[in-house]
Amino acid sequence: PTPRHFPEAPSLVQVLHRRRREKAELSIVYGVMTNGLQDYREKLAAQVETWAAGLTQQRRFFAVSGAGSPPFRGAGVIVEANCKDSKAGLSCKEERLLEEGYHRDPDWFVILGEDNYVN
Repeated sequence: PTPRHFPEAPSLVQVLHRRRREKAELSIVYGVMTNGLQDYREKLAAQVETWAAGLTQQRRFFAVSGAGSPPFRGAGVIVEANCKDSKAGLSCKEERLLEEGYHRDPDWFVILGEDNYVN
């Protein structure tokens, strides 16, 4: 049989450069892993009220919390994960964080905890 020749796939750098030329500015999405406990919800609220203010409306900020977490006062902030809201659910929530970040199609995706401050 004759070997088939496939066109060379573009490198990751080529894809990113092409994508950059097509967009006016970089998109950065921030994802936060949290849980339903009051202390952590207060820390998340502090982020939404300070450095992340305005990012939720642009779909550039979200938080992942475990199943059954109480509602958060900011609409569209919490993306619920079908995960335990304990240490046993950390890897599950992290996977959900990555999945949601991927679907928002940013140039950069920043993963944080609710106790991190971004300056």
